[in-house]
Amino acid sequence: MNNYKDGIYKQLIKLSLPILLGMIAELLYSLTDIYFIAAIDKETTHVVSGVGIIFPLIFLLTSVDQGIGTGISTITAIAYGGEDNQTVNKVSSTGYNLSLYSSIVMVGLFFVLSELIVNGLSGNEVSFEAKEVAIIYLKYSLPGFIFMFLVQARFSVLQGMGKTRIIGIAMMASTLLNLVLNPIFIFTLEMGVKGAAIATVISQFILWVFITVHYKSIGTAHFKLSSLIQLDKGLIKRILKIGIPASLTFVILSASFMILNKFVSNISEVSLNAYTLVTRLDGILVTPALAFSIGLSIMVGQNYGAGKIKELKKIFFKGSMLITLFTLVLGGAYMVFARRTFLMMSSNQEVINLAVKQVLYLTIPVASGISISTAASSCLQALEKSTRAMLVIGFRALFITVPVTLILELLFKPHINYIWIGICGGMIGSAIIGIIWVNNTLKKIAAG
Repeated sequence: MNNYKDGIYKQLIKLSLPILLGMIAELLYSLTDIYFIAAIDKETTHVVSGVGIIFPLIFLLTSVDQGIGTGISTITAIAYGGEDNQTVNKVSSTGYNLSLYSSIVMVGLFFVLSELIVNGLSGNEVSFEAKEVAIIYLKYSLPGFIFMFLVQARFSVLQGMGKTRIIGIAMMASTLLNLVLNPIFIFTLEMGVKGAAIATVISQFILWVFITVHYKSIGTAHFKLSSLIQLDKGLIKRILKIGIPASLTFVILSASFMILNKFVSNISEVSLNAYTLVTRLDGILVTPALAFSIGLSIMVGQNYGAGKIKELKKIFFKGSMLITLFTLVLGGAYMVFARRTFLMMSSNQEVINLAVKQVLYLTIPVASGISISTAASSCLQALEKSTRAMLVIGFRALFITVPVTLILELLFKPHINYIWIGICGGMIGSAIIGIIWVNNTLKKIAAG
């Protein structure tokens, strides 16, 4: 187990930096991915809008993956902090198999229902061409999610043990591979959007091979065919007890994205194009918040498992301050360079102007709200308070944002400004609720 005598800030940075670098690499992939996709036809809106239609569904698959991973990493961190190596090994094999079977079922279901799903997610103003792009991109992307689930299961064990360096290296390597493959499949092989999806699947497969070889080398798991049917019922129950609320957290986010996408697509395809560009670029704010929150959850979980209760409050509040400051600094740079970035992705001035306006209005509340609410949710998750962790994000995404937006849409003519107001309200409200709940939870734990 890591000790934190060198200081909370130093240890948080040490744990989080490899993950942050890996996530930045993935973010760069995401940005260049949308850049390459947009470059297929810069004069129209249907290509980027088509990809934007299925983003909530992709986020839903990621949600289940992250939920299972959260259960695995939380149990691993607590067990590792308490030096319970037997539980660490058991959760490794059980979590991997749970991820395997869950991914196969979900990918198969979404592939069969892909056309129905795309039609259901599309607003009245979305063109037939955009829907066709969405169906193609979805079908060819789906196989990669099986490998993504399996990689996340391995990452989660390593994360719980505080072995974040290899995670960062693997994520950066996969992203670089994806960056190379994308233009080859999209333009050289003239496969368009289909090529973008295939490039991602290949990258995910190679990442799975890499982490599997590394995992075997550190002796945490032994690979036998019979191990694929080994499932510890007690651990599955515990993983799901933590993981289901964690998955629901991401499902709530996905549901809010679907609803907001529907609102936006009912305004105009130009609005959907701009909104899609901004939500991709918002990863600049989300990425550091998530990376540092992962480091924060490792520190909280290991100290909780070791019985060092007095350290928990200091870890949370100092960690939250560091995360928020870092995200706000990036937010300032985001606002300065937004127009230049959007000019590389679209030649439609109406789209660019609307996207820049959204960045200028929302960056500060989004950066602050995401940082504090994500830190609070991660801390509650590490303390096995999964329902409260879920609700913190729920208030940010669905329980405040969507109702406020809906009320404004009903009272007035639908407009993108009302969606922005709803997003701001959700960010601020969830941050306040998260701080209150973490503080109350830590007081109860300290009181015994």
